[in-house]
Amino acid sequence: MDPSRGTERKWRRTDRPECQCCSDCSNNASKISPYQTDYRVGDVAADPSLLKPSRHSIRDKLFLLLCVRTEEMGASSSRHNQESTNRSNAANNSSQPLTAIQTRSSLHHHKHSSKLRTTSPSTHSSRRASGGSNRPRTERTERTERAARVERPEWLPHNLEGLVTITSLSATIDKKPTTIDERSTAVLKYRTPHFRASASVRIPQIPEKETWQVGWIQACTDMVFLNTYGPYGVSSWEFPELKTGGYMMISDSDGRNYPWYGSRTEVVTVTGPTKSEQNVTVTMNDNFYPHITWSVPLRNHRTPALTHVRRTQGFYTWLVAKSVDTNQIYILKTIRWTMHLEISVDPSQPLGHRARLLGTGIQTQPSILNYNVEIVPCALQPPNANSAQNLIWYPAMGSAPPAVIVPAKWNPDEKKEKENAEL
Repeated sequence: MDPSRGTERKWRRTDRPECQCCSDCSNNASKISPYQTDYRVGDVAADPSLLKPSRHSIRDKLFLLLCVRTEEMGASSSRHNQESTNRSNAANNSSQPLTAIQTRSSLHHHKHSSKLRTTSPSTHSSRRASGGSNRPRTERTERTERAARVERPEWLPHNLEGLVTITSLSATIDKKPTTIDERSTAVLKYRTPHFRASASVRIPQIPEKETWQVGWIQACTDMVFLNTYGPYGVSSWEFPELKTGGYMMISDSDGRNYPWYGSRTEVVTVTGPTKSEQNVTVTMNDNFYPHITWSVPLRNHRTPALTHVRRTQGFYTWLVAKSVDTNQIYILKTIRWTMHLEISVDPSQPLGHRARLLGTGIQTQPSILNYNVEIVPCALQPPNANSAQNLIWYPAMGSAPPAVIVPAKWNPDEKKEKENAEL
């Protein structure tokens, strides 16, 4: 038997420090693989014990990570020099305790590394001066004291890396063309293929009474929806907020459960305390199924005149986790997708033979981005796309101004008046 291998096994059983995330935590270091890679939240190296299920809430763990980052950012250059000296002396003093930021891979190599981070000598001096024992303080005690010294920040990290895990994710558009329906004598109907998104997410144990939601949020970023009526003019569905530049995007919520896209399969709520981690699945789908009048959408027009339909619309879809208690939203993944179609119409033909789809009709597949796009506030609140759009008529002949045929259901002026009345 290789003596070095036997020594290594003995070291693993006896010398590895125990997890200090809480006093009764069973996740001790002997059960942790020493070859596991570093945990990180954003650009902050995190103590693995902070990321394991324990009595601490998810928000408390995030707060402790922030305290570590705040303390590191405010450290002086003299402290960095002192830490450098401590690292060089660590090889001769392996009995000194580890700091809370030490990673698992560093724990495995601590007997062979000359860069081990240790507590400063001033820490031991302060213990002796206070009359305490020579036994090193636990990591939990150090984290608690650090949290007490640092004021609670007004923000939390914008990701839950290491806490909430996406186990599967898909986003597709059905690979079939748009279908056209000419059975009605009043309107042309078409149905686009469906955009579909599905995700499975692993939520860690929630030991305290707090509520989390995981689901889909969607917003429209741009839309061109033009219906041409030969020499008469063009009707256009528009979002005034997008056209004027007042909003960057419009919420595509169902209008009842902001900010979620829907309230059935689109969002899942998990309420603590829970006994173990949970796996949840959220799905959503979206497509277009509009009705377009054959004749000019004005009074006294009954003759079919529709000649062309063009529609291009873009969306951002986010998979997010939301803390119901703090209203904080964490973006887990961002998806970008578009829908485009063109239909040529010959109004002189009989029903069933007027319209034909231009091009193949097969849509470009969605992109699952390797970065996250910020969700602006207007994408989380009213108005939603269905209530904000209006239909404008642009005449092609004469000097007649554009006319609003179908006004938006949502009126921002009425909302302001209502808010002022409540005040």
